[in-house]
Amino acid sequence: MCTEVVSASFSVTGASASEAKPERGSAGGAAGLDRESASVSSSAVLGSETVVAGVSDTHNFLSRKLEVKDEVIKEAVVGPSEAILTIKSLPLNEKLVLWKTRESKINYYTKMDISEYLLILEKIKRYKLKEEDQWDLLKVPFDVANEELMDKFLEYVDEIFVGKVDEITKPQCFTGNLDDLEMYYRKINMYYSFSKIFNLKFDVNWVYNERLKVSEDINEILIKI
Repeated sequence: MCTEVVSASFSVTGASASEAKPERGSAGGAAGLDRESASVSSSAVLGSETVVAGVSDTHNFLSRKLEVKDEVIKEAVVGPSEAILTIKSLPLNEKLVLWKTRESKINYYTKMDISEYLLILEKIKRYKLKEEDQWDLLKVPFDVANEELMDKFLEYVDEIFVGKVDEITKPQCFTGNLDDLEMYYRKINMYYSFSKIFNLKFDVNWVYNERLKVSEDINEILIKI
């Protein structure tokens, strides 16, 4: 029997930040390194208060947004949780399909699109991995439709499960154009995600310093456009 399971992470509609699509792979903190675009504000928490600093003419914009009343959350997007692994009679991809097709008992829950999960499971099928390892790989957040990122993903899978390494290769960038820098930034995030999810050795200072450097390089290019 496949019971309905709900992930700890979900997107909502009807709230002020609800336009974002539900994200795959938001487990274990590895998804926390998302793209850092050119910012117009920063915030810091002091005690129970949040202090927001703005630059240029953003003060009025920030003031208006801070005073906006949050809308009532009317719907949540949910995904399967690790509890699905306790069902032993079916492979993971079939269990996910079964979970998706079963009707939710709570009418304000919308089940997430699992097509990316299924694509990843198909790509890694040749490795014949344990189901727990397959599940962990589904936590890696990246654009599965991007061929270059998928190639990097499979490269890391190969390093970990075939090469049996305890530290994966750092990504590299040899040019400084906008597209290459943005791709490099995403690969750094993937390097971080794999390292965290699979408890590998990695240089955390390199990750943060490199992300900051790439962000600054991207911002400089965007300012000139």
